[in-house]
Amino acid sequence: MARKRDALPEVVTWDPPLRAAEKVVDLLDGQMDIESHRRAIFYLLTNGPCFAKTEAHEEFNRLTAVDIARIAQALRIYLRNAVRHELQRIPIELSGVRVSTIRSGHSAISFMDGPLVGVAGLALMLLLHIAGFQQLWACGAPDCPRVFVKTYRREFCSERCQKRTYKRRKRQDAREQMRRARPTPRAQARTGRT
Repeated sequence: MARKRDALPEVVTWDPPLRAAEKVVDLLDGQMDIESHRRAIFYLLTNGPCFAKTEAHEEFNRLTAVDIARIAQALRIYLRNAVRHELQRIPIELSGVRVSTIRSGHSAISFMDGPLVGVAGLALMLLLHIAGFQQLWACGAPDCPRVFVKTYRREFCSERCQKRTYKRRKRQDAREQMRRARPTPRAQARTGRT
């Protein structure tokens, strides 16, 4: 029989897995402020594929800015490694995480409890498995380390990266055209110009 603390929260808003993954990845890797990281971790605890139970919520409420930055960094490293290292193991520390499932008829609800970094890591991993790792992409800008959830034909994590990259290509093309249009010393000697 389910205990009261294992019961579902009163109001649960479910996002489709791809939208949920997009939210979490954007908050973790697209935004670089503590409040966004706090919201991403809270989202994983409350709306992830498993519900976090008491211990993780209590630890979340005690987090300092430094703790949030440390957990967000661990999750960000996991995301970036998941994109850049295909066919390799991508580790994340999950020691002490306990998972339980409550069945009711044909449906089941899973809960996790334990250290916050493990619970958040497991929630992120499950969410990406459900949404599809193939939707996780590295930004197309060569100087951008960010990761994003690809929707439609998107190639860059932000409009800023896209504009910066296109502008660089345009300048590079203009330099190439100028170089080609400029006569070489050999051609100048043939025409008699110096």
